[in-house]
Parts: sequence; structure tokens; C-alpha cells
Amino acid sequence: MDIKQQILDCVYSTPSGREFAFSSSSDGMRKSFRNSVAEFLKSKKHDEAAQKCRDMYFSMLDMHDKYPELFPPIDRLNADELYGTHVYSGQRLHFSHQANVFLLGLYIYHNFGPLRKQIDKEMEETTVEIRSDEEFPFRYSGGNQYGEFLYRWRLSSLCHDIGTGIRLCQGESKKIAETLRRFRFQKPVGTIKELGIFEGRDLLDELDKASGVIKFSQYVRFQEAQPFPDSVHHDHGIMGSLVFLQFMHGAFSRHQENQISRNTEGMKVFWHPEILSHSIIQIALCIAMHNLDIYLQALQNACSGEMKIFDMQRRPLAWLLKIADVLQEWDKPKIGTGEVGQELSTNLEISFSASKILVKNFPEDKKEETKRTISSFTKPNNIISL
Repeated sequence: MDIKQQILDCVYSTPSGREFAFSSSSDGMRKSFRNSVAEFLKSKKHDEAAQKCRDMYFSMLDMHDKYPELFPPIDRLNADELYGTHVYSGQRLHFSHQANVFLLGLYIYHNFGPLRKQIDKEMEETTVEIRSDEEFPFRYSGGNQYGEFLYRWRLSSLCHDIGTGIRLCQGESKKIAETLRRFRFQKPVGTIKELGIFEGRDLLDELDKASGVIKFSQYVRFQEAQPFPDSVHHDHGIMGSLVFLQFMHGAFSRHQENQISRNTEGMKVFWHPEILSHSIIQIALCIAMHNLDIYLQALQNACSGEMKIFDMQRRPLAWLLKIADVLQEWDKPKIGTGEVGQELSTNLEISFSASKILVKNFPEDKKEETKRTISSFTKPNNIISL
């Protein structure tokens, strides 16, 4: 059974006993989600998959009334890769990839008990009790620890590559300005420096403080001065995190007077500033971290701790995003190679023991690189078996 069928089976019945992608929702929403996942995973061509996953993007982002804010930059990713200021042959498409990472991460979560234990702990330790004039005190954005995880996982996995368009500009200021203009932020942004500031708040400094051991501001300065690899002047994870924070700061600022909205199901969505300073910054941190290992010198310059930055015990959500990102090696066609029009297929399989994640039929051309990444940058580094 290949990974796509494994995920689809898990959507209907999880080993954890928890609903695959919901902590609370209507039966209609769950049925609609299952149908959209089935249509997406059964797509025969990339264009079909890219179209089918739009329903999934909507249902997951709308749960938190974030679709109007976040889908435009996600859709911008698709356009930037295909028709942006700098398009080159060999670029792998990420619009469907993000949807696959979202599903794969949930599949791993529900099948791997040690991860669930650590994530529950992280959700408790990185939230605070929130008091509202209109509601009883609450702690978790999704109602409980699992709901908080889903809140963070939906937004981090479905937005983790939205900075790719900036990376493709290769440091050219005019291309960067045009790419940033297309995002349509609350206030015009035309440079990387402006992208890192929202109404006087230093967004890179917020990430630095949230991490404690990684100085993203130093990583950015180092890479701008010494671009690597392939003339990459800006890491797409850090840039995507700044894009995400720009939109989230803008949205929360617009809800200062009315901190409650409703999604399309009529469920309440809270915009309390404590959610911005806790849940949202943790999501942004995961996005910012997920690609840092690509440029070892920049990471060594920016990190005061060990290089195994994807630590399942210390930061399990960031660990999950990294693992799902590197294992998602199916249905990622390259531009200009003929792969976009080919029929989608995979024989990759993922199974689990009490302490291991066992990956079968991983692509040979990616296996050694992925093994090195897991060995050098994840902790524990013996969980994944390729």
C-alpha cells in the first residue's frame, strides 16, 4: 500500500483514536474534508492535484477565519514559481507539496505515540490562560491541546514555503520589490528590511526571542553578504515566516476592537493578542526554522547551540515540519523538465514501530542527502529508518 492510500485510510480511522484533522467541527465539514482529501490524493496529474487541494486549503484555513488572510500568499507561491520575476528550469512546485506535507504530518502524528506525547507537552508549555471580557478564560486556540496542535499545524504546514518567491529573486532589489508588492500587505513593503518591520515591531527580533538559541537576524545578514547555494540571498523559510507574520500582525490589528469573528460554520474565532504573541509566533518560528540546515555556515553563525536544531523533545512541532518536509518526495514535479504533465505515482510507504518511523521505497536519488540531513540536524537522529 503506497503512502497516499495509507494517508487516506488514516483520514477515516486513526490509530490515535483522535479525529484526523479536527478537534471539533460539524459532520458536514468532516465529510467535505474527507472527500476533498480523497480527490486530491487520487489525482492523476499535477494540475488536477493543484486544483483539488484548493478545497482542502479552504476548509483548513477557514476553521480559524484565516483563509482571506493566508490563501492569497499561498496562491502567490504558485504564481511566483510558474510565472514570477525569476523562473528557472528545475524549480520544484510547492503548492501541492504544502498540502501533502500537511497530510503526511498528521499521518505521522496519529501513528507515532512518542511524538504525540511531546507535542501535547509543547502545547501546554507554550500557551497561557487567556481572559476575555466576553468569554470564560481559555488556554488553547483549538479548545484543548490537540486543537492547539491542529491550529499550529494547519497554518505552519500550509504556509511553510510562501517565501519561495523571494528566494527566486536571487537578491535583486527590483525583483524583490515587485514580488513583495504582489503580496498586498496592509501597508506597502518594498524591501527585505521593510518586510521585517510591522508598525515599528522588529519581526526578526520576535523570532530571535522565541527561539532563544537561533538569531535569525544574523542568519539573514550572513546570507545576504555571502549568498549560498546557487546565488540564494534569502532563505525562503525565514522570508516566509516574515510574510506570515506581516499578514497575521495586520489581521490581529484589524481585530483590536472586536476580538471575535466567525468562520463559515458559524463557530467563534478568537483574535486575542495573547494568541498572536504565543500561538502565532510559535507557528512563525517553525516556518522560519524548517530550511536553515541548507546553509551550514550561516546556521553556525546564527546558532548558539548544537546543530541538531530539529529536536523532537524540545521543539516537536518544528521537528514534525522538517521530517514531513524531507519525506514528502512524491508528486513534486520540476518546471521545464516534462514532469508537470506526467501521471502522478509513488510506491513510497511509511510504517511505524513503538520507537521508529520506517520508510520504504524512498527515492534513491534523494536517499543519501536525506539521511545526512536527519543524522546531522535532527534529535534523536535514529528515529527515521530509510
